[in-house]
Amino acid sequence: PLRAIGLATGLRQTLVGAPKTLPIPNPANFGLAGNPATRQERIDWLTADYSAQADPVRAEALDAISTIDLLRRVNFTGYAPANGAVYPNTSFGNSLKSAAALIKGDIGVEAVQVDISGWDTHANEDPLAGGMFTLMQQFAGALGALHADLVSGNQASSVTVVAISEFGRNVRENGSRGTDHGRAGCMFVIGKRIAGGKVMTNNWQPLARENLESGQDVKVTIDHRDILSEIVRNRLANTNTSFVFPDFAATTRGATK
Repeated sequence: PLRAIGLATGLRQTLVGAPKTLPIPNPANFGLAGNPATRQERIDWLTADYSAQADPVRAEALDAISTIDLLRRVNFTGYAPANGAVYPNTSFGNSLKSAAALIKGDIGVEAVQVDISGWDTHANEDPLAGGMFTLMQQFAGALGALHADLVSGNQASSVTVVAISEFGRNVRENGSRGTDHGRAGCMFVIGKRIAGGKVMTNNWQPLARENLESGQDVKVTIDHRDILSEIVRNRLANTNTSFVFPDFAATTRGATK
């Protein structure tokens, strides 16, 4: 009943249109509101009531009830990471910990979307002690914990992690010791069948002003859909990437192996 989940309030654009997909900020708390003492009775009543209805109401309602039951099987609150992994006690870290519990629970979830917010910075970014440093520490620490947690089991070979931003940064520092919004950004891709250990570029140019877009931004030279199409094709075994990314002809970049 649950093929994809967004660990956020509101379904993110990356999951819109996906079948059997829900936004659930905290899957440990997903269920019917109200008195816990009568929760199971109310679920039983709703199941019986909606079973008699016509589709699509019946199917959607029973899927929702099945999802509640499914997530109750996963021990989110008592989840113990493996291999000494320690997730940062941040929203992002806790979300990745929930993602690991979902993966190890093996309940049929194919995709998990997680946000790490706070990148709309323009001042005091200082990569060694400022706001950018703090965010990158949280980002790296949580991803490192997820990798350590999964690498000790069989799940690591079937998990691919993609980190992507929808905007980059301006090359030049502004007057507030930060950087403003720019064009090109970067992606991180992690997984057993990812051709890792390298930085992938396409006709990279030095950062002289004459090489920059509008004299201030790194140019976009690899469309993120190239990388995502390759992952959809080689990791999800879905060759119909023209349906996933309409009107887009992807170029294979060699991100997977």
